[in-house]
Amino acid sequence: MRRTQVAGLAGLALLAACGNTDLQERTELLEYRVLAIRADIPEPSPDQSVTLTAIEHDPHDVDPTLPTGPRFYVWETCAFSVGSLAQYDCLDPLAGQQVDPGTPPSPEQAELAARVLAVLTEYGITPDEAQAIFQPAIVQTEGPELVLDMATVGGVGVRALYDLCAALTEDGLCRTIDGTPFTLEEGWNLYVKLYSGLEGVVRNDTVKLLKVRDFDERNQNNPAFAGLEATDGEGRVTTSGKPEQKLTLTLAMVAGSAEEYEAIQYGTDGRPLRDADGAFITETTTEELLYSWFATGGDLLRSRTVSDEQFDQLENTLTLPEEPGPVRVWVVARDGRGGFAVRQLDLVVEE
Repeated sequence: MRRTQVAGLAGLALLAACGNTDLQERTELLEYRVLAIRADIPEPSPDQSVTLTAIEHDPHDVDPTLPTGPRFYVWETCAFSVGSLAQYDCLDPLAGQQVDPGTPPSPEQAELAARVLAVLTEYGITPDEAQAIFQPAIVQTEGPELVLDMATVGGVGVRALYDLCAALTEDGLCRTIDGTPFTLEEGWNLYVKLYSGLEGVVRNDTVKLLKVRDFDERNQNNPAFAGLEATDGEGRVTTSGKPEQKLTLTLAMVAGSAEEYEAIQYGTDGRPLRDADGAFITETTTEELLYSWFATGGDLLRSRTVSDEQFDQLENTLTLPEEPGPVRVWVVARDGRGGFAVRQLDLVVEE
């Protein structure tokens, strides 16, 4: 029974990134939108601080005639999260919280709450202090940045959060939602929600998954753009065009943006493979860069392109709008390990 309970606590804290909403699918930018939340360290260690930056688009920045308003930023961090099952709300085992808020706790949940308190007491944490661990940390910032210290998340830090999970199990390992144990080297998933927008105009809700890893091969670098330009049918670089004219968009990345790294290998049971000395078995892997394209007007041929071992899709085609005016193109690059880069290009549709 204990393992089932821990899956409800630790597993929900380490849901896969399938519910990640860092990037939205729509390519046409018609209103304020957060395109991504970028961490200066994509995979921080449990002892590092990280700066999160919202990459945002405000149509007013492109066309001053469009409505706008003061921007606002409210961040919410949960030490334990129910993930996409309940809109990334915080999981509070002390309240016997279920995925469906408001439902009375079951006897099993009540037992889990008692066990959690008992373990926290062993760590010298009082019941009052324990409440702070499971409540959302809400911060309002003046700008689109938030600094998080992994050593103080939940008031105790990621290492202590993992220790709490581990102390609730028979084998000393946290478990995913399906009961698979995981280590801090593999990563603790920390979900951060951002409520942002333009006062009186629009609000955008965005979720950032931050993987905190105690592993030398964690991702410590973001990819970087070297350039983004448009060319006409004659191959000439341009920043303008006629209505409905087709322009070729070409991006360039800084050398080494797709990094080589040592990826932990897994067996058929989902457990990481280890050698005779207990060290992780790894395999040298190269990141694959995925590019998401956005524009404030016109028609993009492709919403996503990729650079990997088979393809190097650094080009796209934009058909300019029928009406004259400004157009902004955004490209967001991600490396599949939490790293992001962003580039924009301003164009003008001539009379």
